[in-house]
Amino acid sequence: AWYYFILMKHYGGVPIIGNNVYDATSEMKTTRNTWAECVEYVTHQCDSIVSLNVLPVRRTGNENGRATSAAALGLKARVCLYAASPLFNGSDFAPAETKELVGYPSNDKERWKTAMDAARAVINLGAYKLFIRSTDLNGASEPGFGFYVLFQAGDTRNAQLIDDDGENILAKADMKLLIIHLVVVILVRVMEDIFIKTWLMPFR
Repeated sequence: AWYYFILMKHYGGVPIIGNNVYDATSEMKTTRNTWAECVEYVTHQCDSIVSLNVLPVRRTGNENGRATSAAALGLKARVCLYAASPLFNGSDFAPAETKELVGYPSNDKERWKTAMDAARAVINLGAYKLFIRSTDLNGASEPGFGFYVLFQAGDTRNAQLIDDDGENILAKADMKLLIIHLVVVILVRVMEDIFIKTWLMPFR
């Protein structure tokens, strides 16, 4: 699901291979699926693994960094956010014959609710939260300092990552800050995709 999403971000709809296995002489499927079909496939994959209840919400120790149900829900939320964005939700940058391959042909505001519900599912796990810190390392008032420490300070091993509630996030080695990832990184990736689709794709 993760790698399908990477392909979708750059190329739109791609051939859905599913669980098929091909050898060197097999005739592979090369027909592209629509954007909508790919969104449905990826989100279904995320829902399926969560429903099986075989993945923990979080991992610690040597298991840190492996797949979790929270990661699956986070991926679903990101896919739904992309699907709802103007870049894919009824955008007009593609010609009519390929429009359904690179996005939804028509805009549907309900996709924003779908994205909101998917993000809410991650939040409702209660396992992750935003890192909010409004004081610098000397205790002086500095709104937004938490963002600076996490993304700009470089080496954070001695940065005393204690939020406004007194919690040290370094004490939780598996803290992935999924909500920040959904809010900050997604916006960066959306802008990246806008650049690729509006500037690079015409030259391919």
